Amino acid sequence: MAFSQFSLSTWCVTRPCMVVAENKRTVTKIASTFFSLKYVTIDLSLKSAALAFDKRCQMNIDTERWQLKQMKNYLKILVVEDHKDIAGVIYDFFELRGDVLDYASNGEQGLNLARQNLYDAIILDIMLPKIDGLTVCRTLRQEGISTPVIMLTARDARDDILEGFKSFADDYLVKPFDLDILGARVDALIRRNKGQGEVNKLVFGDLSLDCGRRIVEREGGRYSLNPSQYKIMKLLISKAPDMVSRGEIIHELWGEEEQDSSILRTHIYQLRNLIDKPFKHPYIKTVSKSGYRLELPNERPD
Repeated sequence: MAFSQFSLSTWCVTRPCMVVAENKRTVTKIASTFFSLKYVTIDLSLKSAALAFDKRCQMNIDTERWQLKQMKNYLKILVVEDHKDIAGVIYDFFELRGDVLDYASNGEQGLNLARQNLYDAIILDIMLPKIDGLTVCRTLRQEGISTPVIMLTARDARDDILEGFKSFADDYLVKPFDLDILGARVDALIRRNKGQGEVNKLVFGDLSLDCGRRIVEREGGRYSLNPSQYKIMKLLISKAPDMVSRGEIIHELWGEEEQDSSILRTHIYQLRNLIDKPFKHPYIKTVSKSGYRLELPNERPD
């Protein structure tokens, strides 16, 4: 099916609570976990659907999503899709499941959101404005971000599918697709990724570094690290409580390239702001003229 012909009425939606008919106007019953059953009249024009979705995404205060964020079992998913009618259907499907979503309409915006936030999964279209989905996925992997990615595309040729996997996507789904299948695949990717994350954790005291997702945890707080912060943190926690020399850190970050030592000090300062400043006892200790090490709070004199 040509992408330009794709519309809400052509989506294969099988859930009883989300039925879209072929006629222009229909009465649809929508079931929601958090709201009583309602009957609403749906205008199936793409323009109306896109405008409604755009308005919902721009709301600054959303009470229902705030309530969901207080729950422990919700998933946080990023949807990167330039066709707002398609994104809107995906968005509604996962929200009805109780998940929390962010939305980006182009590759550049999606890449920035993936860098700045912690997601359980990313649903990524290939044909995107500014930066295509293949480049977005490759860039995330090069920067050490291993969040599961499922690619969406209207192209089902063998070479196109292989290109998606070569860009380090975890799964690939051809449009049009069943939303239940999309949901099941996202859930499977998240389960697999969480299992790998448990194996790839480094721990020192109450510090925990998730090497798969590039997240450091302390006293219940979770902090996403940029690539440089992650490399430094991995060195420090791997060798703790021993010292890591400045030269070793510089080599890990930049190889044989010469770098101003002030750049390293800036990275250490940023790490301290994340894992030390909010707490009573700091972990990162400077070893004069030599390097840095992690020190347990009970090792410090009162």
